[in-house]
Amino acid sequence: MSARILVLEDDDALSQMLVFLLEHHGFEVRAVPTIGAARSLATQFLPALMVIDVRVPDGNGLDLLESLRSDPATKSMKAIVMSTENSHAIKTRAQALGALAFWHKPFAIKELAEQVKSAVALP
Repeated sequence: MSARILVLEDDDALSQMLVFLLEHHGFEVRAVPTIGAARSLATQFLPALMVIDVRVPDGNGLDLLESLRSDPATKSMKAIVMSTENSHAIKTRAQALGALAFWHKPFAIKELAEQVKSAVALP
């Protein structure tokens, strides 16, 4: 069974590219554009890793990650955070919440896919 990846990204083009590339690498991928959909799907889909955009229309991806960390079903889920903002505060908070990496947009999507592969392989 392939590892499950959940992508929270409101940019449809980027979301589709991530899904395509990660599925090409053998992952089972779901993508959603909102915090509400991500919260619901995270507890049902139980991904090994979530790729989280910080700024989405209905909230802050880091707030979502914080709430997922308090849920026994999702607290050990791995996370990679991405944002158009390259602020120290966002990076620091992401790290404090246990994110494995922070990616500043725009980025090389193939490199992010490689990071996901490496992260899923971690114990």
